[in-house]
Formats: sequence, C-alpha cells, structure tokens
Amino acid sequence: MSVIAQSTSVNLSLWNTRSMDGKVGALCSSILSHHTDVFMITESWMTNEKVAFADANLASSISGFTSHHAPRANRRGGGLAHLVRSNLKVTKKSAARISRWKLWMTISKVVMNFCTSP
Repeated sequence: MSVIAQSTSVNLSLWNTRSMDGKVGALCSSILSHHTDVFMITESWMTNEKVAFADANLASSISGFTSHHAPRANRRGGGLAHLVRSNLKVTKKSAARISRWKLWMTISKVVMNFCTSP
C-alpha cells in the first residue's frame, strides 16, 4: 500500500477594475475561465451604499463565492474587494493601526495583505 500526498493550490487573480459598474459579467467570466479561488479587485469605486447591490448582482451571476469589500471613505475612487471560494476559510483582519489603506485576510493558515496607496 502506498500513500500519495495531495498538493493543494489556490489560484489568485488581481484586477484593477476602475469601477465595478457594468463589469460583473466580465469578472465572473474571468473567475470561471481561470478557475480562480481568490479574486482581488483594486479601484472598485464602491461606496457603502453600492456594496449590497454589488453583492446581490454577484450572487445572481456566480455561486460558491463570498465577497468582502473595503470601500474608500470620504474620497472619490479607490476601494478594495475580494471574492473568495466559499470552501476556503477566510478571516478578515483589522488594520486600524496601519497608515496605508489595506485589506488583510487569512485564508486557512496563509495571511494575505492586499493594499493600495492612500
């Protein structure tokens, strides 16, 4: 009897969307065609008011993912988001003491720092 170790990989993608408006279809197509597990978005241009609408739009377009948003407050533009396969355990980390604008997350035991300039 032999035991074969399985390797686990996570496929990451990053897209500077320059606004999520009207781009959900392209985003979902990219996730599916590249078998993406974690899709990171910069320049989402999301506001707190748009997050619920964007989540509903994504949920109706692609299943099996959870989304996390960090809209830029008090300024136009900016914003970070990520979509993560639901089977990956994600914990958002607080970045209150950090001077740059960041979105921290832990996936299983890997800590990821996703940032942009302020």
